[in-house]
Amino acid sequence: MFLRELFESGKEVSFALGRLNPATKGHGLLVEALKQGPGDAILFLTDRVAKLPTDPLQANEKLDWAKLSFPDINIELAKNIMFAAVELYRRGYTDVTFFEGEDKLGKLLEKYNGVDSAHGMYKFNSINFKRLTRNPDADDASGMSASKLRQYVMDDDYKSFEAGVTKSAKPYAKKMFDKLKGILGNNESLDENIVSVGSMALKIAKFLYDNKWLITFSVAAWKGISWIADAIETVKEYLDLPIVRGIVKYGLPAVGIAMALYGGKKLYDQLIAADGDKEKMKDVIKNFEPDEKHLRDLEDEFKAELKAV
Repeated sequence: MFLRELFESGKEVSFALGRLNPATKGHGLLVEALKQGPGDAILFLTDRVAKLPTDPLQANEKLDWAKLSFPDINIELAKNIMFAAVELYRRGYTDVTFFEGEDKLGKLLEKYNGVDSAHGMYKFNSINFKRLTRNPDADDASGMSASKLRQYVMDDDYKSFEAGVTKSAKPYAKKMFDKLKGILGNNESLDENIVSVGSMALKIAKFLYDNKWLITFSVAAWKGISWIADAIETVKEYLDLPIVRGIVKYGLPAVGIAMALYGGKKLYDQLIAADGDKEKMKDVIKNFEPDEKHLRDLEDEFKAELKAV
């Protein structure tokens, strides 16, 4: 009887998935809820590439900070909810409880239970949900969020930033504040740095953001278009400069940033002249030849910026 019950018994886990960029004392409410849930407790952080202004920290950086903030729970990286589910199933979990603030990922988790997908397959005996709520206007932990911490950094308000992190993370708060400040800067310096790279590069960045299909085309074709490869090679060593991070705030991938900086006014004018015709715009990108004077000026500007940081 005992052996049958042993082999028929399930293995439970409570888990959640979030960006936590960076982790705050508000996330501590989620952590405590997970720890009170059935079975083991695992907090997954999305394994996404840093992108300003919403995701200033790289995946491993925010993972390290989260572990400092919540040392008493298992925290791991996962690309998305499907990867997390497949990994949990691989570890032998049979019953899961998913904690989330909005009823979005839970539906996806339920939909693909028992379905073999590109991410792999999981088949849980049961999937339960716990809905968490928060009051963004509250003065206590329930009102704290990563966006508020990022804003404190941009406002150069260390006191509020320190008050927004967990007790465990306070000894490391100043180091994280300085790190985020180096990435985000403040509103004034960010605007100044954007202007310093040239208004046309900024216009191209906005244009590419508004025409994301053009970036998709470029990313897929850049190895066959020599000037884009040259653009990436030219600017890659400067991608971490404040002036470039200013353009990153539009959510552009590296290839888009390279195009914006490398193409300058000439590329912008040619793309605008295409008047929204997608085929003409593709031809512009395929046949574009950079302005050599612009490239020299851009390199001089970058070198001056390097000396200043």
